[in-house]
Amino acid sequence: MSPDAPLEDRLFIPAVGTPPRPAPGRLVWTFEDSRAQVRLVPPPGALERPYRETVTRVLDETFALLDRRSPASELARFNGAPAGTWRLSDPLWAMLNSALDLADEVNGAWDPTLGALTDFWIAAGRALSLTPPDEAAIAPVRAVSGWQGLRLHRPGQAAVQPGGTVLDFDDVAAALACDRVMAALTESGVEAACIRSGDNALGRGLLWDGQPWWADLWPAGARSEPRLVGALLNLGLGVSGLDPDAPSPVDGAAGRRVAHGLVGVATLDPSCFRAQALARALHVLGPYEGPAFAEAMDLPALFVERGPGGLLYRLSPALAAMEG
Repeated sequence: MSPDAPLEDRLFIPAVGTPPRPAPGRLVWTFEDSRAQVRLVPPPGALERPYRETVTRVLDETFALLDRRSPASELARFNGAPAGTWRLSDPLWAMLNSALDLADEVNGAWDPTLGALTDFWIAAGRALSLTPPDEAAIAPVRAVSGWQGLRLHRPGQAAVQPGGTVLDFDDVAAALACDRVMAALTESGVEAACIRSGDNALGRGLLWDGQPWWADLWPAGARSEPRLVGALLNLGLGVSGLDPDAPSPVDGAAGRRVAHGLVGVATLDPSCFRAQALARALHVLGPYEGPAFAEAMDLPALFVERGPGGLLYRLSPALAAMEG
């Protein structure tokens, strides 16, 4: 074999109790725009236009809801509101509760309240200065950040804005869109579909030949490296660190961007949102705490580090158990 010849793919397939039945036909519709690609097997006799309209509507609603830089969005209005208690819409209330639950689960390694810190470091990165911000400059931003400081008024379906707190779902918006589109398609009778948005993917059901939807967990660094491919058998894929030009994530506990040697993390979870948020959390935790947390929580996770000879891949025990 030539040293440049690609190696055989490494496949990761989750264990399932009762596999879903194959899709009812070979026809696959593809809907695609700048935000997402949706492939689905339609129910027998279905018309294409209603499904295309459903996908477009859900994508429009999701990205409009989570666009914190649009003055018209509910998220931007909350972020810019003075101190007080503000009632939230059903969709934002549900997302915020799920996000805070997950932030608590990972002890803030992923946190939806870090928008002010993220913006601070974006601005610091643009500044033409070799002197990093000191603790005195960071302290006011940290004071309005942190999931533990955001109080909810559950009877009123409201959140308390202390003044200056910035909710930020930018890093999970694409994953949330995958979840919401899949839920709408499932409700309309679709049994097999795959949605890709950004670096995220979510698959449900099987194709007519019994094959699942497949996705690269991480792109191979060279032609001679095997591809790591996951079966999205009712699973979502979350990835952190895939874009080499993107800045490293912010560690809310430290108030700074992470500076360890972990290139990135990929995770699998039935919820694409959870997969993406967990990937981000494990990335923040780093090359030592991250794998330990993934093992303790039984999370299927891939850790990518840069070694002297190229990229090194470390599998959590839950992900290693899927390889076959």
